[in-house]
Amino acid sequence: MRVLRPAVQFRSVTSGRWRMMASIDEYRDTAKHAVPAARLVATSAYAPALERFGPLAAVPIDLWELILTVAGVFLVLWQIRDLPLVHADKISLFKTVEAELAGFHPQALALLDNCKSVVNDAYERLGPAALEYDCEPNLRSADALGFWIFLNLFGRGAKGADEQALARLAGGWIGKGLGDVWQQ
Repeated sequence: MRVLRPAVQFRSVTSGRWRMMASIDEYRDTAKHAVPAARLVATSAYAPALERFGPLAAVPIDLWELILTVAGVFLVLWQIRDLPLVHADKISLFKTVEAELAGFHPQALALLDNCKSVVNDAYERLGPAALEYDCEPNLRSADALGFWIFLNLFGRGAKGADEQALARLAGGWIGKGLGDVWQQ
């Protein structure tokens, strides 16, 4: 029988509400399941994306699954910094998720490094200046992540309104599907 450390209460930074903090064992369990969760979000997004964007049929489904899974893992790792844990526990979670990702696909860690770099640059380049980002701040993250996804699926940036919509949609699906993965 697994014994968990007692949970303590903390005030959520985003909502301001009090909730129970998960034990490190619960976070480790989530870390071990982060890659399958990202993969599930990736595969479940393919059919709706194909319906809305026909040229996606030229992208092999295994490439779609790989790229969107890596994008999902990037988001999961990015969220670790906000967890109410000591630095050593956060590093442990990073290593657990990255080890699971390495077992998923041989190119996954290299893609993750590329994702980190490109998404961070795109996020900064997009800047908070656009009015739509003031109204919906998550769009900036979705656009930055979607930029990387589109770049890796098609070998170029999105051109035109339809392609930009697909990029935003893909980034948004990842954010919606994995945005609260660490909430216990």
